[in-house]
Amino acid sequence: MNVSKVKEIFKKLEYEARERKGLNKTPAERNNYIWKSPVKNKEIKEQFAKEAENYNCQCRPGDKKREWLYDLVWRNFESGDYISTLLAMEIELSDGCGGIIYDFNKLLQSDANLKIMVF
Repeated sequence: MNVSKVKEIFKKLEYEARERKGLNKTPAERNNYIWKSPVKNKEIKEQFAKEAENYNCQCRPGDKKREWLYDLVWRNFESGDYISTLLAMEIELSDGCGGIIYDFNKLLQSDANLKIMVF
């Protein structure tokens, strides 16, 4: 995983959101769809969880699992033993700066190869 691939994933998410809103149509044909924070959060996590399989990583949180420490983490295991953390992500879509600063500082502590802050 590299920065180019991360950008590609976010471009895909942007394209899908713009399609739902009808931004490729004339102003009269557009709708009032709003990409709300809980939906953004869920869709970002889903896209990165799907991508984790391509890197032989375990993605947390997975299906029906709760977040632990970071909003999304890719971890490598070999024969059941932890090897490394490939990606750590924090998603803070609230209006306040306090949550963004807190999550950013938390992300700085990660030993992940790639750290992503979404705000």
